[in-house]
Amino acid sequence: MIFLDIIKSVFKSSINTDDNFKFYPRKPKLSDCDILALALSAEPIEIDSETYLFGKLKKDYFEQFPQLIHRSNFNLR
Repeated sequence: MIFLDIIKSVFKSSINTDDNFKFYPRKPKLSDCDILALALSAEPIEIDSETYLFGKLKKDYFEQFPQLIHRSNFNLR
């Protein structure tokens, strides 16, 4: 949550009301700000593998991330 608040504060003039940097015709499961926060939160706990991060989130934190996107979508965005 801390990273998300910081990202929203830093980019407040660049994001829209859905916390995205651009308009998406179909609303994504996670906003651009959510994706940045997720990526930033993995660094301090020394998770440098996206495969490991997504596996851990799906296995141990599924209830906290029910709308978790697929890793390939994470990489694209």
